[in-house]
Amino acid sequence: MTPAPWWVTLVIGLLTVVGAFFAAQRGAKSSRQATDQREKAAAREEWFRRVQWANQLALTANDRVSAAGYAVLSVLADSPLAGDDDLKLLLALSRNELLDAAAHDDIDDRRRPTATSEVPVTPDMIEAAKLRVKLNAKLGLETSPVIETIAAAPPQDPTEH
Repeated sequence: MTPAPWWVTLVIGLLTVVGAFFAAQRGAKSSRQATDQREKAAAREEWFRRVQWANQLALTANDRVSAAGYAVLSVLADSPLAGDDDLKLLLALSRNELLDAAAHDDIDDRRRPTATSEVPVTPDMIEAAKLRVKLNAKLGLETSPVIETIAAAPPQDPTEH
């Protein structure tokens, strides 16, 4: 048997190197995609943990702590991690008993805001209203004028409580 010509050996060697290079590139791309997916999943899990924490704050009896919870939920609504379903979840979490009562005219006239009156509402109502306005805008939903008025209200002086 005669040995293969030198150029055949060279071509086979080059094809082996090129094949190995492309296989390594493909493996690296797959690895990067898997890493990106894990990082995105971890970021979404952390986002959801923050939503749970902020919601716990929003549900406290202390108006100022509750307002901070709604403000954090509002920041989380701006995250690129929040999809439409997540925004709908935040909308459900933005429920505030007094705010909802005001929007549905279930609150007495002395506390229901009008466009011309000062709005005597709690800080958590204001933050919940701001969150509701933001989420409704993102989801293409209509916002009650009462909620828009409350969202635009200046915060009350904390010494008045």
